[in-house]
Amino acid sequence: MPYRFDDGCDDEEGFEAAPDTLSEGDARLLLGYLRSAECIVAAPGVIEDPFVPGNPNARVRIGWMTDGEWVWELAWEDYVDYRRAAPPMDFINHVKRHNWVAPDVPEQRLLVGRI
Repeated sequence: MPYRFDDGCDDEEGFEAAPDTLSEGDARLLLGYLRSAECIVAAPGVIEDPFVPGNPNARVRIGWMTDGEWVWELAWEDYVDYRRAAPPMDFINHVKRHNWVAPDVPEQRLLVGRI
């Protein structure tokens, strides 16, 4: 799930999303935003896609992205691209306020932000 930097994202509540909850247009716009954000952690390999557990061919990438205010797993690109799954509405509204364009994140923010 995407989290705000100040939300205390260590309080993971589990994965809550449903496939096919984004329109094709919103999925395309959101995917552009997710892809243009800053990568703060990337790891080689993939993990199981939670939408199709047990399917060895369904995998998502590992990493963390940010726009300076929110932080989310890199796998959200895959959820949006392949499943059209919507992140929390607060995040979608945040993205819309930025006109679907991820802001530049100052290096200092990347260095002091907590995840």
